[in-house]
Amino acid sequence: MLKKLRWFLYFVVAVLVVFNVWYYFHNKSTEAFDPNLKKFEKDLGISEASPKNPPKFTLTDQNGKVVSLTDFKNKKMVIQPIDPRCTDVCPIISQELINADQQLGTSAKNVVYIGLNVNQYYNKVSDVKAFSDQEGLSHLKNWYFLTGSVDTLKKIWKDYGLIVEQPSKTQDVIHTSEMLFVNSNGKEMYDGNPQDDGATIKEWSNAISYIINKMP
Repeated sequence: MLKKLRWFLYFVVAVLVVFNVWYYFHNKSTEAFDPNLKKFEKDLGISEASPKNPPKFTLTDQNGKVVSLTDFKNKKMVIQPIDPRCTDVCPIISQELINADQQLGTSAKNVVYIGLNVNQYYNKVSDVKAFSDQEGLSHLKNWYFLTGSVDTLKKIWKDYGLIVEQPSKTQDVIHTSEMLFVNSNGKEMYDGNPQDDGATIKEWSNAISYIINKMP
């Protein structure tokens, strides 16, 4: 009797092990073939990033408040390089963030949008405030357009792997436009490069809100 019971327990354990293995790989497979993510990758160039912590920083936001990356612990983050004097792609990105925030509804309270200033000639708080006001971003309670001294900004650009070129104050800034998506555990999960095309605003807005909702 004991021998039969022992074999029965072995059988139950084996079934549970097989089920757990199947469940794990089934979920991984389902996640890997998320049709929306595949569409975003194909149409917008958004892809999965290597899970790592984004570089730390301490900068000043558009309201003159000193802000550090650690202030956003347990928050989902969208980090985006922004030129406060930009008139092409940056206003488009701004509208995409505003739209995504509206789509998120009440869950937007768990998200912050971070703009990193990439213009060394317009690095005053008044510069990032003016852009935020002009593009309607100031209406978002979870928007932070961060700036600092030229040396501090250059270090941030280097830490984030941003390419920034601006030979003089009168010339346009040429910079990397990579958008980073960071989950609530502080890990980079996705990245992409928003386009200088107003026709993609709706698609990018949908992608941003979808990815934010998908991240833990």
